[in-house]
Amino acid sequence: MRTPAVILISCTAGLAAGWGSAALFKGQEEASPTSTTAAQGSAPLAPRSARPLSSQARLDDVQACKDLIKAAREEDGRHPLLRRFDLERALRRWIELDPQGAFAAAESEQSASLRADLFRMWAELDPRAALDALKRGSGALVRDVANPFFVALMARDPALAAETLKEEPWKSGKHELLGWGFQEAVARAWMKSDPQAAIASLGLAGSLTNPDDGQKEILKEWAKIDFAAAWKYQMTGKPEGQSLILTQADPLLAAGLLAGSKEALAELEALPAEAKSPFGDRFNATPRGETAKCMVDADPAAALKWAESRPEGDPLAKEILAQAASKLASSDPVKALELITESKGAGRSWEDEGVFRESFASLAASDPAKAVEMIASMEPGHRKDAMSGYLTRMFAVDVEGTLDQCRAWLADPEMKKELPEAFAVAFSWGHGAGVRNPGPVLEAFPELDDAVTGYVLATWAKSDPQASAGWIEKRLADGKPVKELEDKGVLSEIAIAEPEFAAEWVTRLADPKVQVAAAKHLAINWGSFNPEATRKWAESLPDGEAKDAAVKGIEFAGKGYPGSSSDLFGTPGP
Repeated sequence: MRTPAVILISCTAGLAAGWGSAALFKGQEEASPTSTTAAQGSAPLAPRSARPLSSQARLDDVQACKDLIKAAREEDGRHPLLRRFDLERALRRWIELDPQGAFAAAESEQSASLRADLFRMWAELDPRAALDALKRGSGALVRDVANPFFVALMARDPALAAETLKEEPWKSGKHELLGWGFQEAVARAWMKSDPQAAIASLGLAGSLTNPDDGQKEILKEWAKIDFAAAWKYQMTGKPEGQSLILTQADPLLAAGLLAGSKEALAELEALPAEAKSPFGDRFNATPRGETAKCMVDADPAAALKWAESRPEGDPLAKEILAQAASKLASSDPVKALELITESKGAGRSWEDEGVFRESFASLAASDPAKAVEMIASMEPGHRKDAMSGYLTRMFAVDVEGTLDQCRAWLADPEMKKELPEAFAVAFSWGHGAGVRNPGPVLEAFPELDDAVTGYVLATWAKSDPQASAGWIEKRLADGKPVKELEDKGVLSEIAIAEPEFAAEWVTRLADPKVQVAAAKHLAINWGSFNPEATRKWAESLPDGEAKDAAVKGIEFAGKGYPGSSSDLFGTPGP
């Protein structure tokens, strides 16, 4: 008998597959003449029986199976897992009573998840018969069911699954027919059902798993049961001392450490203090960082338990705390803040900043007053990140109340120092703020104008292009600079959203350099989807640098380079 935990996991996976929204076997297909009950099995479903159906219902014939399937799909007050049990039991029984009829109904069924459920259970009941049916299936049926079918087949009959997956069409059409993620899933199933065969397949020509996905999964599972052997295989031929980042062996080390392998611990202790990045010192990292991430991804609770068992100041333990904090920031912000504080800067600076922002956004959602109280008690440093998280959440739900909080912070000399940067991050698309309008904040607090960055303007332009353009125009007229105007896509956003408005706006800009840049961006973007209107506008401009820039922008757009993405990597153009 399954334990409740196992039942819950298996049934939750089924619910996630979307079975509840299935339109169940609506079509009708001519049954195989070899089946005595095929006609009955493939006929349309009869109306649901008036008698209550439950997991105790008798399934003496195909119609009873259909009735129970239909009942399992209806909300009737029972827990979804109980209805899931009924669905699986009815499908299994239908396969036992009339496999050909069930196959015919599956061919006409439109729900991919229900078709997949049927073939997954068929693989468990009668692997070869299910495989024969799959080979006779239509292309649409095969694409819907092949992935879960072969994972189930690997668990039930690994030799048959391995032999079949080396044949066509599976061999050459793995991604098309089996879907992305299949390699990892089937490798895990293989390691559970026949680990010796799976391990023996590593590195063999024609192996059913590829080196990039499936074989890595086999190695990771191997490391759980025999770390030394898996590590030796992975590291054979690798230069001594090569970074784990380059060997991609972190999942193996993580698996070995979580399994309590002494050999894995010895390899960990032999790692260098820091791995140099080819992209510059800013991206240098301890090799333990990726290992910690793999441990937390695999089993957060076990990873934290491992970290707690380590001596004070253990580098990997601190990395684990930082990684776990990132995972918990939304669901358990108090715990996340506790962990990130204990990690003492083990993570990269921008990762820690993200934890503080996400945690305080979550705290603000559940208890805004508590979030404000905690921010007030913080030391400078990550306080601005906490403030930005609070503002990100609260400006979305309570503008007036949040403006009042900003007034209170501006009245506090210490908080006033942090607010401008916190505001800029809270209204930046690049930091997950979404499309939002900083206009009310800037209107209430003109002292924040200097904090407006290109990210803020790009976000504002998505929300209200004319308002953001008006702010830029006034700022330039006052002789003040506008930060990162070309670098963050601001001009392109305005040009795409409101090209006719932008055409007039360009002529009013007081700064000649900005005017030239705006004319170029408008011509590139507008010219990509309305070249005739763009040419008329360019011709109307007075002679000068702005007109020259517009003409060149039109030429650039005519070459087929979409101006809408031109700002992604800086200033475009000829």
